[in-house]
Amino acid sequence: MKIIYFWLKVGSYIAVLLGFFLPLNAIAMMSPTSEEGRSRTTPCVSSSPTIPLLILAGQSNMVGYRSNLEDLPPQWREPQPGVLWYSGEGEWVTLQVPTEPFDFSPSVANGEGFGPEITLGVTMARQLQRPVAMVKYAQNGTDLETQWNPKLEDSLYHEMMARVQRAIAQLCEVGYRPEVAGFFWMQGESDAKGDSLNETLSDRNRAMNYAQNLTQFISRLRQDLNSPQLPFIQGLIFLENDHPTLNFGTFEHGNTVRHGQLIVDQTVNYTQIVETRYFPRHEDNLHLDSFGLIHLGYYFALEWLEMHGLTRKSRSKLSILEDSFSCLIPNSLTDYSGFNPSTNFTHSGLFFTQTARSWRICAK
Repeated sequence: MKIIYFWLKVGSYIAVLLGFFLPLNAIAMMSPTSEEGRSRTTPCVSSSPTIPLLILAGQSNMVGYRSNLEDLPPQWREPQPGVLWYSGEGEWVTLQVPTEPFDFSPSVANGEGFGPEITLGVTMARQLQRPVAMVKYAQNGTDLETQWNPKLEDSLYHEMMARVQRAIAQLCEVGYRPEVAGFFWMQGESDAKGDSLNETLSDRNRAMNYAQNLTQFISRLRQDLNSPQLPFIQGLIFLENDHPTLNFGTFEHGNTVRHGQLIVDQTVNYTQIVETRYFPRHEDNLHLDSFGLIHLGYYFALEWLEMHGLTRKSRSKLSILEDSFSCLIPNSLTDYSGFNPSTNFTHSGLFFTQTARSWRICAK
C-alpha cells in the first residue's frame, strides 16, 4: 500500500502531459459495437477502417465544472489531430477546447471549459498510434440512485445511450466502423450528499446502495452495447464522511460511496479505478480544478492501457511520465491544499513541486 500511495502522490505532481510512453503497438482487439444498436441506426460498411470509441459520463467532475481555459497552454487550445469529438451540434469534429457546455450540461463556472477528455483523447490516440473517437454525456449534480438509473425509462442513462447511438451512426456516415472500446465514469458525489440537520433515510440509502446500483448500471450498459467485457473505468470520488464544501453544503457519506466504488472494482470483471484524492481541486472542496481534470484524463488513459497490456511492466511510472516532458515549471509557488508545501524535488533535470498552484507546460 505504501508503494501505491507513493506513486499516486508522484503521479499527481507530474501527470500533465501530451504523450508519455514510447511508441507502442496498436491494440489488437476491442469490444464490438452493438449490432442491435447498428440496426437502429446506419449500418457501417465492413471495409471501413475501425476506430475505438470512448464513452464518457457522470456528473460535474466529468463535465469539468471548475475548468478554466486560461489554465491551458496555447498548444492545448489548438485542434488535437487524431482525436474525434462528438460536438454539441451532433457532429464529429476534431477535438478542441472548449468542449463544454452542452445543451444537456448548460452550466460551467467560467462560461466555457473542458473535462478530462482533453488528456484522455490525446493520450489514447498517441499511444495507440491511431485515431480515436469520444462521445460524452454528463450533467452536474446528478445521482446514480434515480437520475442515472437504467431501470427508469426517463433517466439520464437512456438519454446518454440515445446520444451514443447517434454518435455511432454518424461515425459510420463519415467512413469509420466504430468499436466501443471503453467507458469512463466520474460520478458519485450526489449519492454522498446528506446534511446531518436535514438528512433523510433516502440520503443514507442512496449512499449505501451505491455498489449495487453501479453493478446494475454496468451490467445494463454492457448488455445494451452487446459488449460483456467492455472496460469500465471509474474515478473514485475524493469526498470523506462529513465532507465540508464551500457553498454546496456537507456531504455526509463520502466514504460510504467510495467503499461502494471499491466493492465494484473488486467484484465486477473488467473494471478499474482512478484515485482522485491527490488531484488538484478547486477551493470549493468539491470540484477538480483545471489541473485536476488534466490529471483525471491522463489516469483514465493509463488505466485503460494497463488493462490491455499496453504499458511496459519493466518501466516505472515515473520513467514513463518522464518521456513526456521537456520542462514542467510552476508559474507560482503558493501553498497547494492537501500537500506538504515544504517538499520539492528534482528528477533528471526536471523540477517538480508540491507547492505549485499552476504550471507552465512545455511541449517536447
